[in-house]
Amino acid sequence: MKKLTVLSLLVLLLASSAVLANDGKISILSKKRDIFYFKVSNEFIGATVQVYSEDGQLLMTEKITHHKALIDFYYEKAGEYKIKIVKDSAEQNFNFTKAGNKDEATAEANYYVTLNQ
Repeated sequence: MKKLTVLSLLVLLLASSAVLANDGKISILSKKRDIFYFKVSNEFIGATVQVYSEDGQLLMTEKITHHKALIDFYYEKAGEYKIKIVKDSAEQNFNFTKAGNKDEATAEANYYVTLNQ
């Protein structure tokens, strides 16, 4: 019985330290297949998501309305993108690298970045 209690306390301690290590604001869930998938805590609901191209052009600005959201880069050209999530004085920045399309000629830059929630 003591082993079970000690084990339970250990699991609880590890779980709480994991929550404290991740400040609980924004977590990246995936960066695969032209998608930037992320999760925000309650304090970032209502934040603004901004996506910038590698030359600094603002491509998209939208509000976060749900805990999980994804940014779709499928129709964008290959390159580096900056994702900025801002609410009040809190700001977090992320980088996303879009790999080349098989048919790069069909990709039209700077018009199709979308936020899906």
